[in-house]
Amino acid sequence: MTKGSSAAPSEPGARLLLESALFLGVARVLVLLVPFRVYARAIGRDGESPDAPAPAMVHRVRRAIESVSAHVPWRSKCLEQALAAKAMLRGRGISSTMYLAVARDVALEAHAWVRSGDVCVTGEAAFDRYTIVARFADGTRR
Repeated sequence: MTKGSSAAPSEPGARLLLESALFLGVARVLVLLVPFRVYARAIGRDGESPDAPAPAMVHRVRRAIESVSAHVPWRSKCLEQALAAKAMLRGRGISSTMYLAVARDVALEAHAWVRSGDVCVTGEAAFDRYTIVARFADGTRR
């Protein structure tokens, strides 16, 4: 998986930045007030999204969420970012997979990330430290 490249297309733009702030806020409210099991089915089905080249929009969404999450006045960590990215990509008809994982070497450490094609949209980390416990995909393949 790649985080993106310096040759990635244009910057997100004001509308995409505003949209990412909105979705990050909604994601934060969900995480705070709604049990995960209530909205888990809406995120996707168990499996992996088909591997396909990621459209330029994936890079723009990645950059928007990355930029905005550092500046919003509420918590916007990996789970909120993953939920926002999943919703933003789905709204554009772009398939993705959201992963939930736990650390192998640290008790009670969890991580979430989203992948679309070969691009890690949110939550890039040392993936080999984590054991995937759930996958939520659009257009799944087994």
